[in-house]
Amino acid sequence: MKKDKIKRISLIAGVVFFLVILLLTYFSSTIDAMLIPNVKTTEVIRVESDKEHGMYGGEDRFLVPIKAVSGFGDGGTVFVINWVNGEYYVDEISVQILSDDGMYYEVNSSGLHGGNRIIYSTSKPLASGDRVYVVEG
Repeated sequence: MKKDKIKRISLIAGVVFFLVILLLTYFSSTIDAMLIPNVKTTEVIRVESDKEHGMYGGEDRFLVPIKAVSGFGDGGTVFVINWVNGEYYVDEISVQILSDDGMYYEVNSSGLHGGNRIIYSTSKPLASGDRVYVVEG
């Protein structure tokens, strides 16, 4: 009688444990989205350099949304998205601001490349190396 009760309790506990693990696995992406910063990204647009006339030293230039740049004056930083082992991480890259048109900065940086994805909106403060959840982009 006592052994049957212990078996029944063990079986119920095992089933409950299995269901909890199943639910946590199913909702893991939702839980991640609540715990790590949610970000929106856009692609960096490369502008052709005017190497013939030496404008800006013939360096590659890029257009990035003003919202994506932290800093003022002629310098700032942007966060670039990297895909590592199935997850997104960010790197902070310094940029030199060359000009703006009210919506975009024209920048140059040795750390940027055409096709990079940069963050223009985040739900939490970021630091280089942070894992993020991309909700748009």
